[in-house]
Amino acid sequence: MYQLNQTLQIATATILAFTSLALMSNLKQGKHLWAGIGLTLSVFCYLTIETAFVQESFLRLIFMAGSICVPVFFWLLTKSIFEDDFRFKPMYFVWFLLEIIPHFHHYFNCEVDLSKSFVTALNVINQIVSLGFVIAALYVAIKTRQIDLVEKRLK
Repeated sequence: MYQLNQTLQIATATILAFTSLALMSNLKQGKHLWAGIGLTLSVFCYLTIETAFVQESFLRLIFMAGSICVPVFFWLLTKSIFEDDFRFKPMYFVWFLLEIIPHFHHYFNCEVDLSKSFVTALNVINQIVSLGFVIAALYVAIKTRQIDLVEKRLK
């Protein structure tokens, strides 16, 4: 079963890598491609974070940050697709930090002794923040549904 899991992870990571390359070749077609590339690479990081190559190198921190940011990239992709006037704003970096900072104890790889209650509180905060980005993405999609031109033409 472990080998099947590993094979599926490698196959999925390969497809995501090729998808990112394909999206990069069409960057002039829209701003939403940057968010799509970010989401694709973030999921790629999530799938490959446990590989020995990543765990034993400096890439561990980069891949960890990338894998943690999946909800933020999902929210940004939703905004870029559904909001006609979407522009990336420097304020969005704060949202990335809001997602990354509560995970800081994972970056130390258990080298820092933190109380169990503190780690539990951080894990709860992590889940709430991640869920908040997913709900925000759904809200953006539902909110813009009413002003969608296609929706008006169907009625």
